Amino acid sequence: MGLFEFFGEYLNPGNVGNIEKIDPNQLRKGKGMLIFKSIISVAILIGVYILIFGLKFQYKGFLIYVGIVFVYCLISYWIVPRPDYSNIGWLGGLMDHPFRYSDDLNRMLIFLLVILYPGRLISTTIYSWFLLLREKNSKIK
Repeated sequence: MGLFEFFGEYLNPGNVGNIEKIDPNQLRKGKGMLIFKSIISVAILIGVYILIFGLKFQYKGFLIYVGIVFVYCLISYWIVPRPDYSNIGWLGGLMDHPFRYSDDLNRMLIFLLVILYPGRLISTTIYSWFLLLREKNSKIK
């Protein structure tokens, strides 16, 4: 944060996004979309595993990978960045606004959103399957 940003933000503050928690009720989607999300999620998990370990299977590496992915998916599920897209800098975020640091915070929220999105896709897919199976089991009883 530069000196101009400090004083500029003080004189004319900009809007900053926030971080929200997920609403479980928004996960009710169609079964076709759920199958599509499942295919994409499995492809992401297998692709990242192959990028890290190659095609050979290592049991210890697999357990570490599962643990890291589990923590990443939990974080991605519970933290949902919501940046304010009207304040991301000049030219749609290509240039830094020299008199504001709130645009830096919004760009950081966009970066966090992009980093967390694959884990959010995986975790919401797993949770949607859980809700679907629980709903089917309650109808059986």
